[in-house]
Amino acid sequence: MTRNEFIGKVAGECISNDVSLKIIQKGSVCNYSGWFDANRKELVCAYKSPNGFETLIHEYNHFIQWKDNHDFWKKCDGYNNLFLAWKEGFYDDITKNKLTRAFNKAVELERDCEIQSIKCIKKYNLDVDVKKYIKEANSYLFSYHFVRNNRDWPNKSIYTEPIVSQMPEEILPFENYKKGVDKDGKSVIVLYERLST
Repeated sequence: MTRNEFIGKVAGECISNDVSLKIIQKGSVCNYSGWFDANRKELVCAYKSPNGFETLIHEYNHFIQWKDNHDFWKKCDGYNNLFLAWKEGFYDDITKNKLTRAFNKAVELERDCEIQSIKCIKKYNLDVDVKKYIKEANSYLFSYHFVRNNRDWPNKSIYTEPIVSQMPEEILPFENYKKGVDKDGKSVIVLYERLST
């Protein structure tokens, strides 16, 4: 399936489910490359971001999580929203246990989305380097530790070669992301420390 055909498929499914699709020809929107918001019923993609098409695939699969697996989506998305709101400076009084739960559910939701995105790329034979996608997905998943430790995203891209080259070539069990370790038990969180300067 070509990229345009896939965009058409996403648009059709969004229309069928009363979801607004906004593919914006910019590098970012509100400092994000994209999102799916079930409450606003919108899927947004900054298509000119470095991985614009991959972002669309990822956000489409959040839409699919919401559409096809409401229980899982509801279980995780509320915590994901709480974690992101905390990152934005809200909920200063959140307990450590609740923040940990929000972090875990956010990562669980994102990990599942990455698994579905990889299946989607393969199913539709999309023009995406799967090995590279998986390594970048791992960088994204592990970067949540940076957010938790710094209450912000890194100042520099998490998709730089020094980081991505050290990422696993497969999606790991959830426990690895929860602990911030690769398949050999080695911490990968330190890789992100230099991105804050």
